[in-house]
Amino acid sequence: MKIILSTLGMLEQEDSFLLLPDSAFAKPGNPFFLPDFDDTFHALPATALRIGKVGKSIASRFADRYVDAVAPAAVVIAAGVFSGMRRAGLPWAPAMAYDRSVLTGNFLDARPLSINEVMQKAIQNVSQTMTLKTGDILLVANEQYLPENLPQLRIGEEFSLLAPDNETIYKFRIR
Repeated sequence: MKIILSTLGMLEQEDSFLLLPDSAFAKPGNPFFLPDFDDTFHALPATALRIGKVGKSIASRFADRYVDAVAPAAVVIAAGVFSGMRRAGLPWAPAMAYDRSVLTGNFLDARPLSINEVMQKAIQNVSQTMTLKTGDILLVANEQYLPENLPQLRIGEEFSLLAPDNETIYKFRIR
């Protein structure tokens, strides 16, 4: 399983993506422990798309055929590492590609849902470079957020993943 973070529309990385290790995926129901390699962590809201069949060079108009489930998600970013890498013009991966950095709710069947144009374009862009396989997770970040505006995570708090109607779908305890 690959975990891919689409950076489509984020900052200057127009059509790029990051590969995250499969150990980055945190199972729902477990507490989230803040790592000790940075002092400040932010949560980047995203939508997790689970790929349901193999595809390469997928046209955006066919993208929804390749998604079998969706879930609300958040990518936990080590803010100090991120800003240092960004200032140095280096890849962002060290700030996001660590164990349990991807928090998701439970996946829901995608068939009654539709995916938006940004998600379709993300599937198209990633599939131009690599084959998407069954079980891969594509994270599409909410492009309205910049790293400076993200919610900060603090030990002892709860972080909630919300549905579009602001209903809490899943809560993670921060430890």
